[in-house]
Amino acid sequence: MTIRIALLFTMLGLAGTLTRGAQPNAGLFAGRPKVGERMTYLMTGVNENWKYQVEASGVVRKDSKGNLVEEYTWSHLVSNGVAVTLPVSGSQFRQILSLDPSKPPLLPPNLGVVPPALIGPILDFATFNVDLWLAGRLAG
Repeated sequence: MTIRIALLFTMLGLAGTLTRGAQPNAGLFAGRPKVGERMTYLMTGVNENWKYQVEASGVVRKDSKGNLVEEYTWSHLVSNGVAVTLPVSGSQFRQILSLDPSKPPLLPPNLGVVPPALIGPILDFATFNVDLWLAGRLAG
């Protein structure tokens, strides 16, 4: 089976560039994020015949070890042009992305607890984060 995925990440809010720096609301692209900083991404994807659009809203916080992470919630899922109401398990799921360039990106937790329609977008977002991490390591 051939899987083709096309992703378009559109940052909503104040950030207008995709560069590392002190941009407010820059999320994954920020060089020096601050605790409490918020960001929203509108993600669209195509996987064979399935088209989706979903919103990932995040906030920067410190984890239990004091490391900066982004914690995302998922909402506003549209699957093949039809709005999908996420069950409670989908709205309660939190995807954590590390902001520490010296540590490998975090893998999503147990995907068995999320609605099947969110698995693809969650993994796509994690892949995007890994790509950013690798690009940062190569550029640094």
